[in-house]
Amino acid sequence: MNFRDPELILVKRFRGGKKSYFQVNSFDTECVSLQDIEHGECFCFKRAQLESHINSGLLIATVKNNVPDVLFINAVKKKTKPVAVGKKKTKPVAVGKKAANEMEVERRYFYVHKVLDSDLPALSANRLTPWISKVAAEIEDESPPSYKTLTRWLKAFNESGWKKASLLSRHHNKGNHSNRLPPEVDQLLSQVIVEHARSSVRVNIGKAHRDFIERMERLNERRCNEGLPMLTPSSYETTLQRFRK
Repeated sequence: MNFRDPELILVKRFRGGKKSYFQVNSFDTECVSLQDIEHGECFCFKRAQLESHINSGLLIATVKNNVPDVLFINAVKKKTKPVAVGKKKTKPVAVGKKAANEMEVERRYFYVHKVLDSDLPALSANRLTPWISKVAAEIEDESPPSYKTLTRWLKAFNESGWKKASLLSRHHNKGNHSNRLPPEVDQLLSQVIVEHARSSVRVNIGKAHRDFIERMERLNERRCNEGLPMLTPSSYETTLQRFRK
């Protein structure tokens, strides 16, 4: 895929006929940043992962002439005004989040589909861990799941009757409706934010949130061993808002 082409537009279709249009914002040898033309949201992907989305039909390549002119005329600028505290979030933000969530589902489904088609004799840590590393290398995924996370995805997928939607945790769909997080969750999220903000000028928010979820799972494992109640991770939207502060 020629990401240098200024005419290139990528389209994400939703049920009910809704569409989101994305244009290449920046790219290098490893990553491509897409910007939602209408709403201004930006999403960063590994080139191999993005090309996989295009080849699978999750994203459809087209050209500017096929995009309604009004989207370019009324497009949100890169620096948008912050939403006032207490105001209800607008629909465009929800649409951008929905596109990101669906792409996350496809990433998880890639692993699940691969393991279901594999000839692994057992889903043990010794067998799954090197297998996950090999699959992650295929799509250049820098934050592959742990073997426990993958087995959890498999369980949810099988129990749902092989529905892709089961691969997305409930907190992704519902969002975090509470303004206050438990101290342990808030501390862990802040730690992830600081580490990822310092490690790269262009932060991959999806990668940071996956890192946060993985750490939450390890934290909950320790809490279970200590007889403490499990904590609910905050949403992707919360991670996004923290980076914007």
